[in-house]
Amino acid sequence: MKNIFSVVFLILMILLMAQINTYAAEPGKDSWQYLAAHPVEKPIYNWRLQSSVASIAFDIWHKAFAEDLAKKTGGRILCTAYKAGALFAPSQIIHAVKDGAIQLGADFGPYHAGLIPIANFLGGLPFAFETPEQYNEFWWDWRGKLLPRIINEMGYHPKNVHYLGAIAMNNCMYGNFKINKAEGLKGKKLAFLGLWADMAMQFGAVSVNIPAAERYEAMQRGTIDGGALPAFSFVQYKAIEVSKYFYLPPFGNGSSQVYINHSVWKGLSPPLQDAVYWSCRELGFSYYKQYKENLDDPALEEIQKKIHLLTFPEAEVQKLRSAAMKSWNKAAVKSEGCQRVYDLLLEYGREKKYLK
Repeated sequence: MKNIFSVVFLILMILLMAQINTYAAEPGKDSWQYLAAHPVEKPIYNWRLQSSVASIAFDIWHKAFAEDLAKKTGGRILCTAYKAGALFAPSQIIHAVKDGAIQLGADFGPYHAGLIPIANFLGGLPFAFETPEQYNEFWWDWRGKLLPRIINEMGYHPKNVHYLGAIAMNNCMYGNFKINKAEGLKGKKLAFLGLWADMAMQFGAVSVNIPAAERYEAMQRGTIDGGALPAFSFVQYKAIEVSKYFYLPPFGNGSSQVYINHSVWKGLSPPLQDAVYWSCRELGFSYYKQYKENLDDPALEEIQKKIHLLTFPEAEVQKLRSAAMKSWNKAAVKSEGCQRVYDLLLEYGREKKYLK
């Protein structure tokens, strides 16, 4: 009799655990589409995402990402996104995610390159790609998603952070100075970060680390002479009001990185992991198109009406590209992971025939 009760109790416990797991993880349902089609009444996870931006880019990317998580997970993940500085300063976001104070972070790689050197590559490699499509292919899909695996294994996972993806945008130089040669950068105080800064310093520029939202006042005070931003961000942050010139072509594709606490990531079921990944990916790919067509292109028209839009001669672009490649090479020695990314970057460029 005792054995019968034991067996019945064991069966009841198995059924109870199955119900709990079905609610939390949906075992046997191997796609996020199932989760989206079978919503729950209340969330299982309440997350916070801290962004490093405060412009409209926050709404069309970071806030939209947080909202899409709820849709793709059938309400199992409720995520609230916060604009720059709401919870943590840009330089502290990675530490907050690493330590579990928040679950998700989105910032510009150089903000956390001191902790994870490979982030300098993720923040943007000046003149590394000819098109944003190449950028996306390299960082997301090339050779069976090779780069995300390397980035996590050799960069983020040892710091208890899981890298989700990088979101591209065109980065252009602006300032209160008029030049038509790369050598004209000498002595200019520029809000350039990461490898962009190293490239400009090869021509005698001075790098000043100032977040985009603070550059209006920095330009007014003369703390900086210029910086680099996408066209729309240049207008949105009002840098257009204190600048005289905006330069083309873009110096390359800058990017925002999105990452999650690794312990949190490992605790998710595969379908929930897929939902988080695909939400990040889909919005990331659509973000560039939205940004360029709806924001950057109209911003360029406004810039051309209000200040001077200048284009560097091709010979000067090649000088900048050569300097940028030296910057890639310098960054490669920062870590084994950086060296691996650098080697693959050269392989990709040669495969696409835009690097020799």
